[in-house]
Order: sequence, then C-alpha cells, then structure tokens
Amino acid sequence: MTILAPDASRSELLELTAARGFAALMVVIFHIDAYAQGVVSSRVPLDVLGLLAVDFFFVLSGFVLAHVYEGPWRNGTYDHLRFLIRRFARIWPLHMAGLIAVAAIVFGGRAVGLTPPWSPTASSFAAHAAMLHATGITPELAWNQPSWSVGAEWTAYLTFPLYLMVSSRLRSPLAKLAAAAALFALCWAIAKLWLGRDLMTLMHDGGALRIVPSFFLGVVLREIFGVLTKRPGPLTLAGLFGLTLGAAGALLAFGAGGAALWPLVGALVLLLALRAVAPEPGLLRARPLTWFGEISYALYIVHAPVLMVTFGVAGKLLGLTSPLGLMMVGLAGLAAAVIAAAIAHYVIEKPARDRIIAWGDAARSVRRRPA
Repeated sequence: MTILAPDASRSELLELTAARGFAALMVVIFHIDAYAQGVVSSRVPLDVLGLLAVDFFFVLSGFVLAHVYEGPWRNGTYDHLRFLIRRFARIWPLHMAGLIAVAAIVFGGRAVGLTPPWSPTASSFAAHAAMLHATGITPELAWNQPSWSVGAEWTAYLTFPLYLMVSSRLRSPLAKLAAAAALFALCWAIAKLWLGRDLMTLMHDGGALRIVPSFFLGVVLREIFGVLTKRPGPLTLAGLFGLTLGAAGALLAFGAGGAALWPLVGALVLLLALRAVAPEPGLLRARPLTWFGEISYALYIVHAPVLMVTFGVAGKLLGLTSPLGLMMVGLAGLAAAVIAAAIAHYVIEKPARDRIIAWGDAARSVRRRPA
C-alpha cells in the first residue's frame, strides 16, 4: 500500500464511509438477534461485536470531524457555533423523526394490546428530543433505544474544541496515544467506582462518559494519520501497531474483557484511513458500499422502529416464535430497514440538513451585516 499525503480539500475518506455501513449493519444484526432470542449470538460472539460497533462509530466520528476541522482550528478560523449548527442539522431531524415514529408505534400498539417493556413518559420523550438521553437523566433505555448514542455524540460535539485543544498541544504521536490511553483508564475507573458499571456497557445511564475516550482517540489518530501520510515509514507504523497490541494485551490481563478490543478499534480506523489515501482502487471504494455508508445513520435510526413493527406483528400477532421463524422475520426486518433507511436519507435527512444549514447561515449573515 502506497501512502500519499492527503488532499486537504478532500473531507471524505471513502474507506471510512464504507466502514460506517458495516458498523451500522452489525448494530442492526445485534438487535435482530435480541428479538430472535439469540439465534445468531449462539454461533457468533455478537455481544462484543455489537457493542464495539458503537465505539467504532465514536472513534470514527472523532477522526472524521478532526479531519474536516483540524485545518480551521490551526489557522484560527474555526467557528464553534457554525460547527454546532451543522452537526445539529446532521443528526437532529432524523433523530426526531425516529423518535416520533416510535411514539406512533407505541401508542398505536396499545390498540392491539402491545406494550413496550419500558415506560413511555413525557419527561423521557423530552430528554430524547433534546438529545440529553445519554447523560443519565432518563431512568431507563426507552423510545428509539439505539439513539442513546446520538445523545452521546451531541455531548461530544458541544465540547469538540476541548478535544482539539488538548490533542494539538500534545506534540508526539506517542504522547497523544498515551493521553488517549490515560483518558480511557480514567473514564473506566469513574464508570466502575462511581456508577458501578463497565464503561463499554454504558448507554442511557452514562453514554456521555463512554464516548469521551473513543472520540478523543479518533481526534488524536487523525493527527497521527497526518504525520504518517507526510513522513511514511514502516517502522513508525509497525511501532504504533505494536503499542496497540500491547495495550490490548494489558487490558486483557487486567480483566477488561471486551474492552481489550478497544485499542484494536482505533487501529482499524487508522488503517482504513491510510488505505483511503492510497492511489490503488479497493473494494471499499465500490459505489454500493460507499452508498450503504452514506445511509448508515438513517439505518441506525430507523432500524429500531422497523424491527418493533416486524417482530411485533410477525412474532406476537402471528405467533412466529420458532428459531427459524424468528430468523426469517429478522431477515425481512433487515430488508425493510434498509429500504426505510434509503427513503429516510433522501426524504428527511438530506433535505432537512440542507434547510437548517441554510437557515443558520442566513441568520448569521444578517447578524453580521452592518447597520
């Protein structure tokens, strides 16, 4: 693989876009398996893979945002309000649409005697609408349950300049990685001692803490990526991945379980990014895979309400409870979720994002116009 300096004007790394699609698919399969009484996880270690897919998203998010905004940050043109408007436009409209869809399903389900295993309260709905449902203020995982990670992402966006500031002040790649490891250890200790939980299992009850080390790892990996593309060297790359394996081994030795794979998640993001600036064409640049990555956020948001309907109708109303029957329902749900995601991406996500960004830019230009 030949590594070239990245084009500063190119904000998208196609391999990372395609990887988003695979991560979203893993989350969907994880939730299908939960509905299907462990049909898949009885053969594949899906629990660990499903959970790590979310942390892969967190690392990837930090990396991509640093890739786009590191330049403006360094030259002093970064505008945090503009950044927040764009991130809000990116995630909130579809998040809100998914929340409303689940509410409609829940209240419609009451007519046929179906009730969710959580309490549909107005306060938790409001917390979800405000994207504060990963801060621990909601008592249970409710409504569009996978969207807790959207709330976690929003808390990271609010403090994004802090991540950039800390990372930019750490000069060497080793110092950056050491800081990321120390932050992971600190957050792990807080989760254990304060919350009594494993950091990598926090969702509504502390997802805002869970995202911190992964998002920061993504930011520092983007800076390391810049070093590697400007001064490529097999020894440097080998050294970094040696440290990665060492960190994974240390976590495993300390009984961290699935969290021992956390350093490998970061290594995977870095490898994919390096592959993305190589001149040789690759499978992950195929248009179907990059398209799937483009609709990955929509898939992540819509799959839960789609599965609620498919398993609610087929499983509870039609009585399909055998492993084979549940698997067939799951496959139908997956196909329906992909179709719904494509529709949501083009009908809701993109138009709403563009409209909100246009409104925000117009409002800011009016405020700056001299009287």
